[in-house]
Amino acid sequence: MGFDRFAAKHAARESMRLNNPNPILVTLVYFALTTLLWAAISYLLYDPTTDLVWCIRAGYEAEEILDYILQNHQRDLMLLAGVEFLYGLYTTYMSFGYTSYALRMARNEQPGISHLFDGFARPLRVLWADILVNLFTSLWTLLIVVPLSFLLALGGLDMVNSVYIVSTVMLVTLVAVTYRYRLTSYFILDDPDCTARQAICRSKQAMKGWKWSLFCLDLSFFGWMLLSVLLGAFISFLLPVVITDVLCFWVMPYRGASEANFYDAITGPSQPSGGCAGPNYDYHSGSDGPQPF
Repeated sequence: MGFDRFAAKHAARESMRLNNPNPILVTLVYFALTTLLWAAISYLLYDPTTDLVWCIRAGYEAEEILDYILQNHQRDLMLLAGVEFLYGLYTTYMSFGYTSYALRMARNEQPGISHLFDGFARPLRVLWADILVNLFTSLWTLLIVVPLSFLLALGGLDMVNSVYIVSTVMLVTLVAVTYRYRLTSYFILDDPDCTARQAICRSKQAMKGWKWSLFCLDLSFFGWMLLSVLLGAFISFLLPVVITDVLCFWVMPYRGASEANFYDAITGPSQPSGGCAGPNYDYHSGSDGPQPF
């Protein structure tokens, strides 16, 4: 069994072309409901960086700046922390919803804007899966980095080289563990009875031997992301606006559908619906494939 990256990306483009409403429009709505919403909320909340910059320019010491902010804006900081916490929960559900949308689009189910809210259909399961994934990722990283740091300290290696080695190992470990749990949301989507813990275990099993393939799929979008940033910088230079990622509304659904096709290609026998996905899965077979909740 293999994964054809080029075929999966071609199928993703075809899904985008055939889907109604247009994936670019849906992504714009997602952007408005997440990034623009936070920008509007941030405008109404206290921003400690404003006071921080002013105090630094005025020559105040760090202790004086901290005392000033805590004494004069304690309630504002508490409100800011509470809003950020709630927004973090909200984006967890919205991110899951966009994954649901991309999976449905890849399977040619004609999903719409309403599917961006699929994460709220399984709130506890989606939240618990996100918590466990972050917890396991942190624990695996610490499990490798802490003993390595201890061994380097015993070996008498200088600080600069130690920091370089530990940082490199931490990054590689973080990437590897992240890919290990990358398919968790898809298993929750495809199996209504799948718990968060089961979805994580299934993702771990499914990704054995496939991490490099998914990494190469992600890497294949680097050129598009770089072009998007360069175009955004060029537009920002010509016009009085700040644009950092001008092609993101096209690249994001393209990448999401391609990843969904990767999931369908490698998990055929493990699908709870009976193995409709897999290397021979017809990406445009309509209702014959697995159906997310």
